[in-house]
Amino acid sequence: MTNGTQTQSNAHRTRYPRGEHRHDIEPEKCSDVNGQFSDEFTAENVFQRSNPIPLQLQWVEAKREHPTSLIFMKVHRFYEVFHKDADVVVEELSNCIYMFGRTAHTGFPESCLERFTDELSEKGYDIIVI
Repeated sequence: MTNGTQTQSNAHRTRYPRGEHRHDIEPEKCSDVNGQFSDEFTAENVFQRSNPIPLQLQWVEAKREHPTSLIFMKVHRFYEVFHKDADVVVEELSNCIYMFGRTAHTGFPESCLERFTDELSEKGYDIIVI
């Protein structure tokens, strides 16, 4: 930090509170009035990368197929949650916090999967685990 401003190299080390995350695509560009995803809902736009990693491509494909479900992506011994799904998980589960970086993203160890899916299901959420 320099005089209260953050350098670009340290931006990925900051945990931003809800509402200050970048969702990388404006919510109105995600879907139309019928809830169908627009052509702009791509991994490149959602994650602001010209060359998204396979996990990001898979997440967008799953989200297009299940737009109202929370998508949990298994990465080694953790589950990763992105975009608006991360907002829901952080808000609904007191044990989850946002990961470092500007993009809305959270995760948890695989040992918490059953407890977290049960808790979210009881609150009315549909969950897809990949």
